[in-house]
Amino acid sequence: MEYINRTEVFDDLIVEGAVDNKIRNAIGHNTYEFDGVSQLIRYDPIGKNKPSDIRSIYLVQFAGKCLAIFQTVVHIWELLYQTEKTLYVSQGMNSVDPNVFNISYLKREVMRKKQIRKKKKNEKKNEEND
Repeated sequence: MEYINRTEVFDDLIVEGAVDNKIRNAIGHNTYEFDGVSQLIRYDPIGKNKPSDIRSIYLVQFAGKCLAIFQTVVHIWELLYQTEKTLYVSQGMNSVDPNVFNISYLKREVMRKKQIRKKKKNEKKNEEND
């Protein structure tokens, strides 16, 4: 994160304030406390338990940070998806027909495959009888 200075186009994929190394360190080193009544999280990002190092954040603020991280991950997934899609199209691959995700299409395919299996079974049975 120290190299992201918001001058690159893809820097905008990372939601502002999403990544907070101090909270991550406190969670990773188990140096936090949660007060359920006040909904306040107190954490020590350094882990030395010095009163001057202790920080606090409300649960709703922490949830907002979690949401920002999730949004960042979704943005990066989308970038990867679009990159792969561009690569595949440039290699001449065709996209999938959207009908394959249609439930009636799937039902027809299942029925068609059942009919094929039934036909093969009947043919095998007829061969055995001959």
